[in-house]
Amino acid sequence: MKRNLILLSIVIILGIVAYYTVHKPEKIIKNYDFSYREFAVRDTSQIHKIIIIKRNDKPLKFERLGSTWIINGKYQADMTPIVNILAVFKRISIQYVPPDAAIENIMKSMMANSIKVELYDKKNKPIKKFYVGGSPENSYGTYFVMEGSAKPLVMDVPGFKGNLRVRFNYTLDEWRDKSVIKEDPLTLKEVMIKYYMDKNSSFKIVEVEDEFYDVLPAFDDQRKINAEPEQVIIESFLFGLENKKCEYIENSMLDINDIISRKPIVDIFIKRDDNSTKTITLYMLPKLDEEIQEDKKGIDKYLNQNVLRYIAKTDDGDFFLIQYEVFKDIFVRYSSFFK
Repeated sequence: MKRNLILLSIVIILGIVAYYTVHKPEKIIKNYDFSYREFAVRDTSQIHKIIIIKRNDKPLKFERLGSTWIINGKYQADMTPIVNILAVFKRISIQYVPPDAAIENIMKSMMANSIKVELYDKKNKPIKKFYVGGSPENSYGTYFVMEGSAKPLVMDVPGFKGNLRVRFNYTLDEWRDKSVIKEDPLTLKEVMIKYYMDKNSSFKIVEVEDEFYDVLPAFDDQRKINAEPEQVIIESFLFGLENKKCEYIENSMLDINDIISRKPIVDIFIKRDDNSTKTITLYMLPKLDEEIQEDKKGIDKYLNQNVLRYIAKTDDGDFFLIQYEVFKDIFVRYSSFFK
């Protein structure tokens, strides 16, 4: 009997040990939350909205629309910085945990200067919300803090040396797509180019029937060429309007009012099949006046490789710094459409 009691006691003790061996780790794990260190979103296709909030600046909201992203419901985003931040979300990892003695100063800095980033899925459900700070002194990596946490971490992306903050710190104009003209040539009803320094080279392309065009003078007092325009040349010109990009968006340029107070050199007018329109006006930059080719005539005097850049103003209020080399194939003469 005594022996049986001893055996029973051993069985009970082993059972208790086995129970806590199985269940105690689970209980411990449940008591710890490691979400404050989980910044990566391995499948970035689930991200459908990004909000970036900087102190003393308007929030930027990026929404996925097919293969593109729209900023603040109005502007198409430049895909290069978008791809860069998606790569951060996908590949970010912990470099190291700062020492406890440094945390108070790090958090003070984060509260004053951090950039808040919010990620949402297709159903507008939050995926991650976190803050991006500066870099540790004399070290690579960037401070990140998850919303609701007081535990900053130094994060990095393998192969990237520097502060990840720069990938979130662009202005609106830097985030935007750099296209000045981005047209589907098959939906164009009319394109007119007026050269104010050379009226006789100005022209207007008009669709007279499905994908068949006529080329006419752009000014009322301009002589009309009585010949059939070459359709192949017209189509080549229209396809040149598919994507003309600027060097920079210059909406914050300090002397912009002085520039647009000058006489324009070119107007580009576009009308689409749905009757929507776009107008782009080109101006000389004052500092490039000396590059005007006085020994040349017509459009060659102002539109040439020596005058490297111009300011383009669109009818929606944007200003762009454009390069001659990018736009030169649409700076053609009225006569060039005829044999």
